[in-house]
Amino acid sequence: MVNYEEASEMGPMRWIPEVLQAAGLHGMLVLIWISGLMIVLRLFAGPFVERFSPTGMLLGASDLTGLGLLMSVFSNPVHCRS
Repeated sequence: MVNYEEASEMGPMRWIPEVLQAAGLHGMLVLIWISGLMIVLRLFAGPFVERFSPTGMLLGASDLTGLGLLMSVFSNPVHCRS
């Protein structure tokens, strides 16, 4: 049986390096950095998981994601021409 978690994490690692390299970045180094960051965050996630309910974790994650998207929009605004 296929381990779906591994498939979902390894699938993007096939095409993301090519996209990043086309953008001028060395894709494999970026993916190694992201994977290392995920390992560290998962290592220290225990106290947060014990303190918050699943709904609280989802709400907190969505708040941080929304804040990150908002910051990225305001840091590089796109100007529309009429």
